[in-house]
Amino acid sequence: MKILICDNDPDDIHHLSHLLNEYCQYRQFTIKEIKICQHSSEIYSSIQDCDLLFLDVELDHENGIDIGMQIKTMNCRCRIIITSAFQDYLISGYKINARRYLLKPIEKIEFFIEMDSIMNDYFKNQQGFYDRTIQSGKIFYHQILFIEAYNRKTKIKLENGKSGIVKYSLSEWIEILKDQPFDQSHKSVLVNFKAIKTIGKQDIYLKNGQTVPVSRHYRKSFLQKYTNFLQYEDYE
Repeated sequence: MKILICDNDPDDIHHLSHLLNEYCQYRQFTIKEIKICQHSSEIYSSIQDCDLLFLDVELDHENGIDIGMQIKTMNCRCRIIITSAFQDYLISGYKINARRYLLKPIEKIEFFIEMDSIMNDYFKNQQGFYDRTIQSGKIFYHQILFIEAYNRKTKIKLENGKSGIVKYSLSEWIEILKDQPFDQSHKSVLVNFKAIKTIGKQDIYLKNGQTVPVSRHYRKSFLQKYTNFLQYEDYE
């Protein structure tokens, strides 16, 4: 995991770095890199390969929320945790899809609880498989938009536009992805909840512009699970 701390207070940077080191020792986890930055230009050049950003909302001449809004347009998967000495920024943090909001001075117990949740999500997103007929690197489950039955195999569609036929059946995928945010919308289709833009009466509209069917038989159960997923995401 690569972590970026954006703050202009040396004491707060030191305290947060100390908490991160304590957490890693306690959980026996190794952080690949912790970078410190104090200006937005440093953030934008580092954010694409960053997994977690601690973003202070009050910088010298910049607003952390404005920086967060800019990061949202960059289509990166970095998780954002807002840090501030003032609770007034809590609502603003929701605008940039911040996963957490930590008040300074950050308490150790609260920090550990929040990091446990973040790390659980992080490791879940590292799960995947390899198929060099589709792409050379690892295919992460979160990159899959949907899976559809194809004879006795299945065809997967990835968010980067790539697709391919794999040996697993749809029933095998259902078992493989049981702990991931996927569900069956049709007897021949498995959909990633995170890829959904809207759901119509007979079709699911995905964020990439494609549509997949939702049948009457699966619709009620699918909608309930999707609603539960959205509520969980809002809580997170």
